[in-house]
Amino acid sequence: MILTHTSPEGKINKIKSRNDDSIFLFDGIFASEGWTSDYTTNANFDTHFEIDDDLIAGPGDADLNYDETIKFLKKEYPNLNNNELEILYNLVAEDEDIRDFIEDDCTNIPFLPIKYKKQYEDREEALYNIDGDILSDLSWKFQNIRGQIAINQGFSAIAMSDEFGISFFIPYTAKYKIVKE
Repeated sequence: MILTHTSPEGKINKIKSRNDDSIFLFDGIFASEGWTSDYTTNANFDTHFEIDDDLIAGPGDADLNYDETIKFLKKEYPNLNNNELEILYNLVAEDEDIRDFIEDDCTNIPFLPIKYKKQYEDREEALYNIDGDILSDLSWKFQNIRGQIAINQGFSAIAMSDEFGISFFIPYTAKYKIVKE
């Protein structure tokens, strides 16, 4: 499959982790299926990646092994209780939106800053009081974890839902080939 990433920074020669280069927010990049990208806002430079279809996990958790995913999450996040692990599984493996998990009781939302981990009067109060930037940051964290799970299970990219519909996250450790159109 051809996946295309569009960037305002120039063509990509190698996908880097966020630790390698401060311009990267993720441990990989997002791309669209095909030779054109949905991510074209103020971006002029396309990089095309070729990845074997068998190495791309689909949306949700259909291609992910539940037991392996839980094992990975327990290893990476040993301080989470079983309820938090199950919520994290839903957020990362099933690619659920964190806003769907915000209820009146926010005590078990993984990685939610402690000042927001409490019982609210109702869901509306919780959503009103939890900073939208916090929820966006958590969504990005969950996308990154989803990419780590994909690599852990032998995939080189994984489909996920975002503001453009379905995009593909290619972690920096993925097996890919950069191709010209």
